[in-house]
Amino acid sequence: MLFSLNLLGIVSVAYLVLGVFVTSKFYPGYSHSKQFMSELGASGSPTQQLSPIINNYPLALMFCAFGWSILLKSEEDFTEQLVGASIIIHGLATAFAGLFPMDRDPYTPKASLRGQIHGLAGMFVMISLIVAPCSVLFSGSYSIVFKVFSIVCVLLTLLFLALMIKAYKKRKLSGLFQRLCYGSQLVWLAGLSVRNEMLLTLINS
Repeated sequence: MLFSLNLLGIVSVAYLVLGVFVTSKFYPGYSHSKQFMSELGASGSPTQQLSPIINNYPLALMFCAFGWSILLKSEEDFTEQLVGASIIIHGLATAFAGLFPMDRDPYTPKASLRGQIHGLAGMFVMISLIVAPCSVLFSGSYSIVFKVFSIVCVLLTLLFLALMIKAYKKRKLSGLFQRLCYGSQLVWLAGLSVRNEMLLTLINS
């Protein structure tokens, strides 16, 4: 069971890329470089109903299952518990982001209640995968190589986040920098998945 759950970390990354690509095909004129991923499920968008079904809900289940697999073997390791809990929170926030869509216009001066909840969920999506890689830096269970990898992913996340905010203000290439920002986090998640699966293979060999 743990074997398949460990792999969900990397499977979820591949699924997200495919899911966003497929969903965008049902949104006439959608631009991956100019529009946020959440705009696929925004209120009144052509793919409002389709996007959370294809993307948010399945991904939420995969993230939560992956986080749960880490908690199952965490024993009394606080760092492992924090990593697992953060990934579960990431999954739950992903589900909420799908359940409460953003406003059709991302530049609306006053977001609706659903839009505000979506924004709050998005904040937890982002922060949860900053907390998790930062946590491993204080654990003796992770190698120096993985810790350096984690630092690089976090720094890239923060860099692309700053560029995304700048692009949002200029209303230019917001989607591109959002994908690079979230992509940096997902690369770390995939790396953690591979690392955990390799450890499990070594233990069982």
